[in-house]
Amino acid sequence: MFKIDGFEVKLVKSKLPIMIGGLFLLLLAVPFILPSVIYQSILESRLESSTGLEFNFDGGFDVSLFPEINIVANDIGFYGQTDTKIEIVGSVKKLNLRLKFFQFLTGTISIDEFDLVSPKMTINGDFTPYLPDFLRNQLGTARKEDVRYLEVIQYFIERSVIENAKISEGIVRWNKKKNHTIKAEKINIDIVKPAEVRDFTLYSNAYVNERSVDLRIRLQRPDDFLRGFRSKLTLKLDSSPLRLEFLGSAAKRSTFVAQGDLRLDIPSLNEYCRWLSASTQCDEYQGNLLVKTDLRLRDQRLQIENASYTQNPFTFLATGAVDFKTSIPEVTGTITIPIRPIESFYTSLRDVQKFSFRNLFLDTFDANVDVKYQGVRFPSGLIIQPNVKLLLSDGRLSLTSDQFAAFDGLSNIRFRWYEGLENGYMDLRIDTNSIDLKKLQKDLGFDISMTGALKAGIEIQSEGGSILSLIETARIHGDYSVIDGSILNKDIALSLTGHNTKAFEFTELKGRVEGNRGQIYSEMIEFIAPSVDVTGSARVDLIEKEVDINFDSLISHLNKKGFVKITGPLQDMSLMTSSNGKKAPQLRDGLHSGLIPLEEKEDDTAMDHEELQIEETDLLD
Repeated sequence: MFKIDGFEVKLVKSKLPIMIGGLFLLLLAVPFILPSVIYQSILESRLESSTGLEFNFDGGFDVSLFPEINIVANDIGFYGQTDTKIEIVGSVKKLNLRLKFFQFLTGTISIDEFDLVSPKMTINGDFTPYLPDFLRNQLGTARKEDVRYLEVIQYFIERSVIENAKISEGIVRWNKKKNHTIKAEKINIDIVKPAEVRDFTLYSNAYVNERSVDLRIRLQRPDDFLRGFRSKLTLKLDSSPLRLEFLGSAAKRSTFVAQGDLRLDIPSLNEYCRWLSASTQCDEYQGNLLVKTDLRLRDQRLQIENASYTQNPFTFLATGAVDFKTSIPEVTGTITIPIRPIESFYTSLRDVQKFSFRNLFLDTFDANVDVKYQGVRFPSGLIIQPNVKLLLSDGRLSLTSDQFAAFDGLSNIRFRWYEGLENGYMDLRIDTNSIDLKKLQKDLGFDISMTGALKAGIEIQSEGGSILSLIETARIHGDYSVIDGSILNKDIALSLTGHNTKAFEFTELKGRVEGNRGQIYSEMIEFIAPSVDVTGSARVDLIEKEVDINFDSLISHLNKKGFVKITGPLQDMSLMTSSNGKKAPQLRDGLHSGLIPLEEKEDDTAMDHEELQIEETDLLD
């Protein structure tokens, strides 16, 4: 028994290495004998977990591992929604991938052939508001669940040899919003990274909205790039409506770093607009656009230096930075605008009706930017230099200009806008002190026939996102006064004072202004003047562009009354006074000189207006 047992023990000990070796060989053989459906299931699961989309391999799916790793899949479909609720639907006609087996075991991806044939994708929804957060995730500190595409690209650059990789006859259709579609067809992409040459290159061409677009990216010495040494990086995108070029260097250190010169050239903004949007939305008078800047990306911070923006005749210079380490990207810097004539601001007003604050993606980034005007030149030669502080936090936009000198006085302006839950809210505050009305009229090039020192404090609150909606819903309240002034009109002076003088002089004019939905009222206008008691009211309709102003005068020492009435469209107002009977002289171009008799029936009936209730609260607080 003992010998038998001993014999049996020796027999087991002698077979143990063979059993371990056999088990090891069996484990090595498992991947080669597994059916392709297992690999298909694994691939589907990994794709779905990383993209959030559903994948279906409706055609054949074959996998072989020796002597080469070869994956062939046909009729791949995918669909679903991203975290940002953007719907994606697409398909791939054929996928073919061949890798060297032994290199793969050592961790090197050696791609002999990669073909993606006829990929098609439709994107429904506007993803542009989410791009700042996407960039922050790619450049910021990684979380375990993040899909960091930059790291995927870096891995392929570091651990791969790509002999032949291409995407052919691709189609991407982006339905950005209703009646706005961008379609890229005949997309062809070639990627090459031979081991000997060591340069990573990508060539691509496509037809975007029926216009040819070529793209080329080249990274020299990618192995040095991954060891932290700077390697030359070039990017060129060329098409008829748009040219983009970056020449610089890059390196992979603790984070991705890069520096270089960026140039963006759009020869015709009208052509560019018609290329990517409906032609009815494009301004036919738009010219060219040129942007040049030095860029430095380091420690998750994009530094912008020596930037210039030129859209003839408008231009400005800028320096600043975009910090991606914060919860949302934060923009800081300074924008310097050279001296511009005041007329250049008038020409841009034709775009006011199309402008909307909701198109600025104000909830996707924060900002703290100084805007410095080197000068705004008026027709008289006057140059004012306002400095504007632009602040953006939590989707709340604030523009403030404090204590800027103009027209021999000082002014403060504060503008704020916030989208809120349902509608946009705007608050505008304007304070002026000691503005010389005579100088104001001279420098602005118009005449309202009044002198004095203006002091005013006006606040406007309204709802909406567009300029037109803000005007239509505006609620206005404030106070104003004119000190030591005069009205330079003989007819008005005779009607209000009872004397034939050149001007009606007063110590003070004061009143309160209120308004709602495009209507501005001033019901209690008072003049402090020698020997007369003058009161009045005014109404301005900003929507219809009409005005109605009434002054009533009590001349006690003459036991006489007088009146002044100014009515009509803003561009063609008429004047009626008690001194000219039923003849109502008409004023050309507002209250300019040049009185023309006009027969009108006298009507000094006071205007009846519904009392306005203005809630003096700050809509933004």
